[in-house]
Amino acid sequence: MTTTATPLAKTSGLPSYGSFPYTSGPPGRGRYSDRFFGHRSRRCGMVACCVLVLAGLIFISLRQSDDGGQILFDLSALMNSRGFGRVQKGGDLADFDGLGHYFAYTYPKTLLQVGALQFRTQMGAPCDNVVAQNQTIALTADNDDDKQQEEGTLLGALYLLVAVHHGTLLSAPVTVHYVDGTHGNTVLSVPDWQVGHLHQVRQLSLPWPVSTGAGGALFALPVHVDPRKAVRHVTLPSDPRLHVFGMTGYPASSARGGIKIVHARPTYYHGLKITLHNTHAETVGPFEVHLGKKHSSSALLSIHQQQQQQRRRHHHRVVVEAVPPGQLVSVTLPCDDGGAVTVYAGDRHSTFSDITFPSPEQCASITWLLLMLRDRDLDQHEAPAWLENAKFGIFVHWGVYAVPAWAPVGKEYSEWYWWQMNDPGDPTHAYHNSTYGPDFAYDDFIDAPGLGDALDPGDWLDLIDASGARYFVFTTKHHDGIALWNTSVTGRSLAQLGPRRDFVRELMDMAEAEYPHLRRGVYFSLPEWYHPHYDGRRLGWAGGPPRNPYTGAKIPYTGSAQARDFVNELQVPQALELIERFEPDVFWCDLGGSNNSSAWQLHYFQNRRPVAVNDRCGNGVSDFATVEYHRSLAVPDRFWEATRGIDPYSFGYNRATPPHQYASTRDLLLELVEVVSMGGNFLLNIGPDGSGSLPDVVSARLRDIGRWIRPRRHALFDTHMYWAAPTGYTTPQGVRVRFTAKPDGTLYLFLLDKPSAGDPVIVDVALPIVVVSSNSSSHAPPDKEERVNMSRLVSLPDGNVVDWTLDPQGRLVMNLSKTILALGEYIWVFELTNTPS
Repeated sequence: MTTTATPLAKTSGLPSYGSFPYTSGPPGRGRYSDRFFGHRSRRCGMVACCVLVLAGLIFISLRQSDDGGQILFDLSALMNSRGFGRVQKGGDLADFDGLGHYFAYTYPKTLLQVGALQFRTQMGAPCDNVVAQNQTIALTADNDDDKQQEEGTLLGALYLLVAVHHGTLLSAPVTVHYVDGTHGNTVLSVPDWQVGHLHQVRQLSLPWPVSTGAGGALFALPVHVDPRKAVRHVTLPSDPRLHVFGMTGYPASSARGGIKIVHARPTYYHGLKITLHNTHAETVGPFEVHLGKKHSSSALLSIHQQQQQQRRRHHHRVVVEAVPPGQLVSVTLPCDDGGAVTVYAGDRHSTFSDITFPSPEQCASITWLLLMLRDRDLDQHEAPAWLENAKFGIFVHWGVYAVPAWAPVGKEYSEWYWWQMNDPGDPTHAYHNSTYGPDFAYDDFIDAPGLGDALDPGDWLDLIDASGARYFVFTTKHHDGIALWNTSVTGRSLAQLGPRRDFVRELMDMAEAEYPHLRRGVYFSLPEWYHPHYDGRRLGWAGGPPRNPYTGAKIPYTGSAQARDFVNELQVPQALELIERFEPDVFWCDLGGSNNSSAWQLHYFQNRRPVAVNDRCGNGVSDFATVEYHRSLAVPDRFWEATRGIDPYSFGYNRATPPHQYASTRDLLLELVEVVSMGGNFLLNIGPDGSGSLPDVVSARLRDIGRWIRPRRHALFDTHMYWAAPTGYTTPQGVRVRFTAKPDGTLYLFLLDKPSAGDPVIVDVALPIVVVSSNSSSHAPPDKEERVNMSRLVSLPDGNVVDWTLDPQGRLVMNLSKTILALGEYIWVFELTNTPS
């Protein structure tokens, strides 16, 4: 289906476009059944509704801006579904997800706003969104003038207002076709319309209530357009779960108005995350971004106020070096004051209202702080910037389970030895009986000779540092309930039993004193498998007390305190001990289950220290998601962390694993790059043996990883996911390409596979490549010889210049020399930079 956009009357002072289809009727339903996507035309004749309650999140609205001239596209003629329903009329049979649920409203709105972006809507009309089925939307200036059709429309930015149901949309390509015959692809990754932790979602969002009573959201997603080339048409993806509610854009602009301030969002740590978009045909920069308070134009500032404003500008500013044409950049500035805050970017400014932060005086009030934390901060907490920039960490699993250290290779976790030996159907049950005998209890390993004898925290930290990691997480207590610090809550601790050492204290103290650049984390298992008073029913466990797996007789739970309220007498006090004694930067929970995690999290989040908790604390409060021994094919909705061991399938040391079955350096680096390119961190686990020593193969892997990272560190650390290709790209020859980006506009390309010698690598992704004509015209002519490359592509770490060009379709063609291919190791890395015009 093709739709042509033609000018309509200007009723709002902004250019408006209507859409008229070449063909009629809704698109096909694809592979989905009629249960979810059938009868769209019937649903479009319905009316809907619901009470508009905005989910309790922080909201900001644009009150004043000198960024004008947005183009609001009217897609009404293409709309074939209804997603908004009106409360007063019982939804009027609106159906967004095929199950009768919908976005609810009380009064229809003709415009929806996400930050500075405005979208024309058809809320209240029989159809209000487009189910994406490869429709083509033509963007011509005048439908009746062939010359104007050939000229197309010069756009500096383009955004779609979308929503999806039935889970995250993993990868949906939108293609922009230009008049010169080239095209560009942007891959959309869209969270589910009822995604949790909305304040942590990367995409620009508009919270909106759902008819179920839950919170929902629509998302404003950028589509890359090249401001130097006229757009002929845009092709939507083909996925019936994707609904397009609106489309808006900025025209390609002059240098003076090139930077648009698209969005500003308050962060938990008194920051304002600002999204900027370059709509100019050339690279813009350097320019300063700073904040200021909005004052009435009729009021004169006092000298004191002027001095305050100057101090704020000096301390609360950042210099953006370069933003290529059509590219986005995000910067975060400290923001002390709420209310209406004005963002200045170069010679542009926009004022955002309702920025809310607690004042320092309020934060000083413990009573107020506890109330605030209870009511808002637990839900609004988010990962600190240092963690999102760290990218690579080391997990250390060590405990009593490292003494038996056995599991079927590649099938089970060795640290689950006690649990598995209690299952008659598990191989560990037979192994334990034949190796130690039926009367040897798991707790007998506590007194094993040599337990921890070779454990030198300095050796571990040297190796962690050599790996290139920026943080580590240590298991302070696993599911066996044996603490590795001198806990005062129970006697079940290696500080009071066995080796009688406070291993957590030794490691944390040395890290703080000798390795201050390494952030410190603690792992803490909330449940204990066999504690006599742990209720494991939420996890499907029988619980304690422990029994002999061969006779069924009860056996002691060594050192256990007489706590009948496991959660509040043991779990919470131990968590608080770890927080108060060791001040960890990351608190890594595991398994959830019965808990009162909010109690210790309130204490942990006090004073707004830049700390983080993962998503396994059991109470739904977390700063990042975790993926374990699983390669994610999609970009998670929020900041995330992937973790795995060097062992093929175990975090604890497994004596049964032969050296050749450990993951190779290349495989581990591939996973590191893939995770980082999709906006996550990679937490790589090591498992020392019972003495505390690491297998030689593990030490070698970490040193190899560090040797590879060091000269390429700028391509990994302090980067973010490239928004136009979050899941990367695979060439027709099967070469996998991944991307990371810097706030200064630098883009890094990772070739995960070695190209064949002599074969060009063609990358069909919208990239920040700047090519201008030799006569300084803002339009690059089609003849290659008349172009001047403003982009520089070099290989890392050697800095060899790469021969590259753009083919007639606008795709990057890399001609890699034998030297560059030979110098590459494991993964071929390239840096793309732009010279400001």
